[in-house]
Amino acid sequence: MIFRARFKASILTAFVFVCVQLTYLSSASSNEEAFHKLPLNIKEAGYAKSLKISKWVGEHQLLVESFQHAISTAPDPESVKSFLNNIAWDDSYFFSYFGSSNGDMTMFPELALPKRYDPRRRPWYLKTRTAMTTTLSAPYEDAGTEEFVLTLTTPVLKDTEFLGVFGVDINTRPLVNILTSETYTEIDQFFIVNQNGKVLLHPNSKLSNNSLIDIFQTEPFEIQENQTIALDEAINKTLVFYKIMNLPVSDWYLCAVINNKS
Repeated sequence: MIFRARFKASILTAFVFVCVQLTYLSSASSNEEAFHKLPLNIKEAGYAKSLKISKWVGEHQLLVESFQHAISTAPDPESVKSFLNNIAWDDSYFFSYFGSSNGDMTMFPELALPKRYDPRRRPWYLKTRTAMTTTLSAPYEDAGTEEFVLTLTTPVLKDTEFLGVFGVDINTRPLVNILTSETYTEIDQFFIVNQNGKVLLHPNSKLSNNSLIDIFQTEPFEIQENQTIALDEAINKTLVFYKIMNLPVSDWYLCAVINNKS
């Protein structure tokens, strides 16, 4: 009797699993079909803007990774300070810094830190130390400037020896300029979200760090590449998502808000 009950439960579990999979595949297929039906200019606009974002991040990543090679040849605080002071930083960089594996912290511009400040205990250091590759933070609001900032960090190695973490804090204003640089009749706005629907960066800073559920009153959903979400008829808009490729993070998407009345 127990065996039969367990057997029936196994069949029921398998049936539910198959139904969920079929629903997911049907939804994915429907989404793909809806995306392909979009006007070509809308698809091209999203692809072009996501490529610009990828290129912008990539340029900063290349710079950071090239600097870590220079620091690895002379990682002592005085040499690092001299190196950072001689770089012609543009105004998109708030800070550049090196946290060494022995606890030294060197910054440009210099900033007074608490006496017990240890970079090895900071989230940016720990994350990069664990990943042992370049990492990119989500945009966050800087308490001092009230600007949204990105932190880009990379491990500093000499051969296979870990020497510390080099990083930069970057103003996201140029990234917002990419989001707003062109206007389209059919597209109300562009912004960046993660896979869970959290708005990472929006031209209206008050909407950054909010969720799509709160902004558009949608049901919870997981974002996928080339996905379309039709909003309530009263809103009469469609959300279209484009994967932003070649980033140090894997879950950034560009969202285009399509005005169905256009």
